[in-house]
Amino acid sequence: MGGRDRVRVKRVSELVSSLEAVAFTEAKWERDRVGALRDLVRAEEELIRAQGGVGMGASRSFGDRWEVFEEWANKFGVDTAAFRAEKCGDQGVGLVAERDIRLGEKLIHVPRQMMITADIALKNADMAHLFQTDILLRRIESLALSMCVLRERLLGSQSNFAPYLDILPHEFSTPLWFTPDEIVALKGSPVLDKATNRVRGHARQYCHLYNVVKSGALPSIPPTQFTFELFRWAVSVVMTRQNMVPTSTGGESLALIPLWDMINHSQGEYTTQYDLARDQVEFFAMTDTPRDKQILMFYGPRPNSELLLHAGFVHGENLHDAVEVKQGRCTNRQPVSNTSSLIGRGRRPYAA
Repeated sequence: MGGRDRVRVKRVSELVSSLEAVAFTEAKWERDRVGALRDLVRAEEELIRAQGGVGMGASRSFGDRWEVFEEWANKFGVDTAAFRAEKCGDQGVGLVAERDIRLGEKLIHVPRQMMITADIALKNADMAHLFQTDILLRRIESLALSMCVLRERLLGSQSNFAPYLDILPHEFSTPLWFTPDEIVALKGSPVLDKATNRVRGHARQYCHLYNVVKSGALPSIPPTQFTFELFRWAVSVVMTRQNMVPTSTGGESLALIPLWDMINHSQGEYTTQYDLARDQVEFFAMTDTPRDKQILMFYGPRPNSELLLHAGFVHGENLHDAVEVKQGRCTNRQPVSNTSSLIGRGRRPYAA
């Protein structure tokens, strides 16, 4: 490490310590959550300025990157002739039909070789060791997968998944990307505390992993490249795209499923399955879709609060929307049993 890099690492380490002090000081959050949130975001912004950006491979147009992705997918036997990728209004990039598509038609299959799972980290000695010894990475599978995505991004064109990573969004609309005012605007909603905790927890995770990287425990990721901005991007990729897939041992693991994860949400029913014999995800058209109309899928019966936290959007016609109500014991009013019976007469609250 050169002298300039050492100075930069020292400055960044100081700023990480400042961020850590805000994120881990419990009394501060108990006394003034909004004030603590603003201090946290200010510390993050100062850290981002000091670290500078990390390239996301955005020098080419999306059309050029999509062509490269199609060529990559075709090598795995995936046919992309029935659709194209393009901006679909507020929903962002989605898949649009190139021809009339019939309800129930098998449109997409994605073999396991195309997917990013935490298992790929085991092929790298220092990543494998860290995943086995670090308590956070052992406990939080999505965090381990995020570190895999981050490392693959740092590999640039040398990554086997570069064509996929190059077509992913560079920014997201989940609470991790909200300003303090945008989070405070959730006041009155049960999402406020969850969003605040998500932002704080993310900062704490970054501080922990930065110290791990700085210690030299992960030689494949230099401290100068393990930036807050890149980590937030990798975590957001996983948060908005992760899905469970079966494993060869009969269990399940988190995975990113290229191409399939570009389909936007609408009301409907599940039309995706996993073919164990072929070891691939298969998607069937949820509706008849005329040429030049967007292909859509159903993300599941999730309320808007969960969609906002995990996917960064709300659905105006969400038939599964609900508000989580926390029932507490009130000693000077009617017994809890009576309260429970009243709740039981109405709609059951959403169980997260």
